[in-house]
Amino acid sequence: MRSSGSGNIHPDFSETFRVLEHGAAAERTAAAVDLSRKFRDLADSGHRFSGDGFTAMVPELKRYSTDDELLVRSNAIEALGWLKPDGITLLLRRRLVSEHDADTKVSIHFALARLGDAASRDSIKSWVNHHDKGTRHAAIVHASNLGLVEVLPALEEHASPDKDYEDRMHAIYAIGRLGRRVHPVTRVKLLAVLNKYRQDADEDIANEARIALNRLRNER
Repeated sequence: MRSSGSGNIHPDFSETFRVLEHGAAAERTAAAVDLSRKFRDLADSGHRFSGDGFTAMVPELKRYSTDDELLVRSNAIEALGWLKPDGITLLLRRRLVSEHDADTKVSIHFALARLGDAASRDSIKSWVNHHDKGTRHAAIVHASNLGLVEVLPALEEHASPDKDYEDRMHAIYAIGRLGRRVHPVTRVKLLAVLNKYRQDADEDIANEARIALNRLRNER
């Protein structure tokens, strides 16, 4: 049974948590995905997750980290990784042991990597080439969340025209996100990679590359 209290949650997230608490299944799934998007956007803008509004989320996210719905619990775990609350490492390690879903385990490793766990960082880097598509895609996204520029060669390979459409889309998206706050030399390389695909034969790929290029060029 879901509890009703959500404390003084940050106003940008209050509606998301309301839906997570009271929404129908499809609404809760959409809210969980939106939760991760908001954290990624704030992180990309250099936001620091401090203050009572974020602290109030922690007990709710801990509860959702054991939710029956896969996307709810995986996105709650990712949110805990962004927040990095005190004492969360033990909970995440316990969840890693009890979790049976492979994609959710990648989310746990992302959160642990955010907390400085080198083994989890290495796992995500290696899973960028995982044989399972779901695990591979989750690792690609989280590698970009963590700014792991070391995976760029693998992303370039996944983005090549002879690869699977979903692999290509995930790779282009991740390459664009890796451009945040990187060394200027690396940034130039990322722009060059994306520029190759802005006129791709697949319009979806081309559009994703253009979006990523515009985002990088507009960042200060």
